[in-house]
Order: sequence, then structure tokens, then C-alpha cells
Amino acid sequence: MLNPTLNRLSLSSLIVALVFATSAAAQGQLEPQGAAQMRPRAYFPVMRRSPPPVQNVVVGFEVSQGIQRPDNGVVLISNRATVVRVTLTSAVSHSNVSAWLHAYKNNAELPGSPIPAINNPRTLQASANRAAINDTFNFRPPTSWLDGTVVFRVWATNGTTYAAQSQMQAFTFNPAPPLRVTVVPIHYTCTSGGSGTVVPTPPYNYLVNDYTRKVYPVPTVTLQVRPVPVSYAGACVSNTPDPDSDDWETMLDAVTAAWQSDNSPVRYYYGLLDVYCQFGCIAGMGWLGWLRAAVGFTGFGPQRLGASEVHAHEVAHNHNVKHAPGCGASEPDPAFPYVDSQGRARIGNADYPNFGLDVYDALTVYPYTSSLYDYMSYCGPTWTSDYTYLKIYQYALQHNNLLVQSVTEAEETRYWLVRGRVRSDGSAQLEPLFTLSVRPSAEAAPAAPADDVPTATLELLGNDDQVLAAHTVALRALSKPDAEGNLVRAFNELVPYVEGVAAARLRQGERVLAERRSGSAAPRVLPGLQALASASADTQSLTWRAADEDGDPLSYLVRISTDGGQTWYVAAITDQPTVAFSRTAAPELLTPGQTLVEIQASDGIRTHTQRFAQTGETVFSAVEGTN
Repeated sequence: MLNPTLNRLSLSSLIVALVFATSAAAQGQLEPQGAAQMRPRAYFPVMRRSPPPVQNVVVGFEVSQGIQRPDNGVVLISNRATVVRVTLTSAVSHSNVSAWLHAYKNNAELPGSPIPAINNPRTLQASANRAAINDTFNFRPPTSWLDGTVVFRVWATNGTTYAAQSQMQAFTFNPAPPLRVTVVPIHYTCTSGGSGTVVPTPPYNYLVNDYTRKVYPVPTVTLQVRPVPVSYAGACVSNTPDPDSDDWETMLDAVTAAWQSDNSPVRYYYGLLDVYCQFGCIAGMGWLGWLRAAVGFTGFGPQRLGASEVHAHEVAHNHNVKHAPGCGASEPDPAFPYVDSQGRARIGNADYPNFGLDVYDALTVYPYTSSLYDYMSYCGPTWTSDYTYLKIYQYALQHNNLLVQSVTEAEETRYWLVRGRVRSDGSAQLEPLFTLSVRPSAEAAPAAPADDVPTATLELLGNDDQVLAAHTVALRALSKPDAEGNLVRAFNELVPYVEGVAAARLRQGERVLAERRSGSAAPRVLPGLQALASASADTQSLTWRAADEDGDPLSYLVRISTDGGQTWYVAAITDQPTVAFSRTAAPELLTPGQTLVEIQASDGIRTHTQRFAQTGETVFSAVEGTN
């Protein structure tokens, strides 16, 4: 209310003085000299508003980084984008109320504190709807505040009728490693249903920005693109890749081998390809646990719809997160806690009232009361539950923190690349063996987890079937069944190289699951390597010849070096003596004077490797070969 206090005259005296002065002036009377000093002086008042009394109020804090409950029971991550929602209600509808968030650490106010609510000002109401984003004051604290224990307090006022300060409430932000992603573009050449090589169009930020970073408990997501893509050839429809489940398994093998040959870094390798999906398709595939490799599609339409959600789903499998129940998802997690009457995984329930929040874009609220399903199910629409969120967080703490190792005298170590499948119908197969030489890097991952998964024994045998080496291999589930609906468990590992291997055997106990033997003669890659450009000059193919006196079918591992042999990259695993790349997408890939190509032929056990140096645009010369 207004305060009528005057400095020296009462309000009535001021009025009299003003009336007198006005009357004299109106009559034209002149004051005698010195009269101005003699008459009373009138001072205009300083009009002040009395500030409203400050109330101490209890407000509701909800600190969300993607999923949260009213009790703030979901773990908070250090330096992750955060929205602080403050519920402030009043029986009187005070209008134009603005609020500020104060933050303290170790009893000192943090730099930049306080910050205003991003939706100032508001009219206070008697109640608030948690599902309505503007029923709360919303704050975006700087990430520099969000580490360790932070104390929040809110001040709110409209300057006239309302002023309040809240209680102080502490929140702890916990460290977590970032999600490191390496995109492996797949250059897919059509063998039917079209022609040419199809390449996913960069940039690839949509893979992580559209969905993954919103639902993962990580401070940041770092994105790299592997310098050398992976080449694959298969069926197309209307010039768009149309891979079947066997194709997906083989591409996953190649991306996994790429990750292994790059020294198995603490990064998630994600093979990316365009897919024909007009009438339904496989959109992605990944390993369940430990192996940091998956493959997925580029999404629908210009907006790449679904691509980031599939990426989040498959990479969550790499974090050993199983499917959530619902809509046909295979081998769902029986411990998933929020399942509705139709067996579908929801993001919460009445006992755990999880509300999702997109803290990056439009602050969209995702209430558990809506028809929202956990993204690890096959139902939609989706968000994350706290159950999935916490499982990824716990796995990342154990396995995604970098270790530093000494590599001052690191030398390349030679390994056997061993792969195999065991299917739920009882069938099993050993894939052709290859050799890989890997040089350790300063970045090292923690040891592989001792997961509770089935195992088998892989035996490497000599000519007289003596066991040269035996290794226990974990049979990790693939995230998709095969074409016949069989669940697939597989292994893809590097084991120490031993000489004289003539056979490999996979067994469980005394039962032999699969066996593979070499022929009497080793395969041989012939010296000639051809480089051919397509008629459009977009696709460049590398074609070679190989011989095997036993007539055994051959498989090939292709590696490429773009720096004269210092660094080698797996570029393909194929049954055909050819690979193709888009020159438009990777113009620096095949460069005379710098590029070396290595072709390794395998009859299943024995291998022969031939290297070629690119000396001209389409000219390659054999430089060395090894068995």
C-alpha cells in the first residue's frame, strides 16, 4: 500500500501552501524581496511502497535429468543437463510472480547464483498439475553447479502483494562416464534390386541428439566417425538396402571386428546403413553385454525418425540391458517392475510415479499415467523407465571408465579372430577363422564382466587333433532372432595366436556343437588387385583373385591403411572376392602413395594374407604376403 509520509509538512499544510501560492500567482501579485525565504516551504513527498512481508514456504523441488519421481529418488548425474521444477502454490492468485533459484556449496553461494526461472512471471494457483510444465517454476542451472552436493533455495515475489522464500534442500550429483560413440558408415552395394553403392548421409548427430542423450544417464555424448567405413554387399529394393537377418549378423560381425582391430576402445561402435523399410524391416541388432558393437538404420524420411531411438535401444543391449516386456520383444527381462495387464513394460506405476522430461528441447513432460512404454520393449510411444536408466548407469560405472596403461614398448600382438553361433533349435556353427594383429593403445577398458551367461569351450587343434589351446567363450545373446525365429547366442573374440592350427572345435561338456577343419592345402591370394570405377564414377570396387587347391569355399577379411601402414582398419568380412566404396562419401579412402590394402583369405582355418600398395588411381602392386 502507499505510504503518505511527508518530510516536513503534513499533507494538509502542503495543500494549503499550494493553494495559497496558486491563488497569488493567479492574481498577479508579486512577492516582496526576501518573501520566498520567509514563506513556508513545501516539499513534494517521496512515495514508497511498503514491501510485502516475506513468507517462509515449503515448496516441492523436482530435479530431473530425463526421468524422476516426486521424492527425487532417481540418481542425478554430475554435469548433465538438468531442469529444476519448483512447485509453489497459493490460496490467493497472486499475479506476475517471478522466482529465482539460489545455489550453495560448502555454505557459499555459487557463481552466477541466483538464476531466474525460464518461465517468469507466473500467476500462482491453489494447486499444480505435475504433467503441465508451466504449473511449476522451471530453472536450467548451469552444468558447472552440478557436481557433488548442491543446496537449492528459491526466492519468489511480485514486488507488491507476494514475497516468499523456500526451505533449503540438498541434492547430490554423482559422477558418470560420458557415452563415447563411433559411427561406422556401411557402404552397401546392391547385388539385386538395384545397382551402385548406398551410403548413409552425414552428418550423424541425429543418432545421439534426437533421443539417446535424452534418456541416457550420461553427462555428455561424444561422437566420432571412423576414418574407414565397412563395405557390404547384399539385396536391395528400389536401390535401397534390404538385408535379411543373416546379413545383419554378418554386418555386426564386421563392425565387431572393426572395434576389436581398433584395440577394443571404450567406445560404442555403431554400424549405420540405409534400409528399405516400407513394409517392415529389421532396424537394428547388437550384442547383449560387453562387446561394444551394434548396427542400425538411418531412420524414416528426412527427419531420420526412429534412428536415434533404435541406437539407444541397441547400445543399451551393449550395456547388458535385456528387452523390456511387450509387443513381441524376445527374451524380456523377468525382473522388469512396471508391467501392465497386457504384459507391456511401462515407465512407472502408482508406487513409482516416474515422470519423464525432455530436458534438452521443448521440456516435454512424459507422465507414467500416459500410454508410455519403456524403450527397451517393442511397444510405442516410448521413454525411459528409472529401471532401465539405473541399469545403464550401474553398468557404465563399472565398465565405461577409461584406464590408462603404459604403451612405451607396445608391439603388435597377433590373435586368432574366432566367431560362432549357437541357435535355440540346437544348431551351431563356427565361422571361418582369421588372424588380426593389434597394437595396444594408452586407452584401456576394464576387464570383461563375469556375466551370468552360458559358455562353451573353443579348442584349437593340431594335425593329429591334439589340443593346442582351449578357451572359454561367453555365448552372448544377439538382440534379434534369426529368420526362422531362433534365438541366437554367439561369440566374437580375439584369442592368442598359436601356430599349426588345423581344426577348431566348439563344445559344451562332452557334446561337440560345431567343428571346422582345413583342407590339405592353404589358400592363396594371387598378386593381382584390380580397382574399377563404376560408370557414374561414384563407386570404386576392389577385386582380387584367390586359389585353393582343395576347392574349399573361401572367406575374406579386408583391411585398409590410409597412412602408409602405420594404422590398419578392418573394412570388410565377405564371401566374395570384391568390396566397394563410395568415392563421393570417402574421397580420401583410396589415395595413391598412402593407401595399402590387405586381403586375407581363409578356408575356414588356414589363412593367407597379401598386401597391396596403391601406386596409381587404379593401380595396385603386391608388396608382401604371409601365411
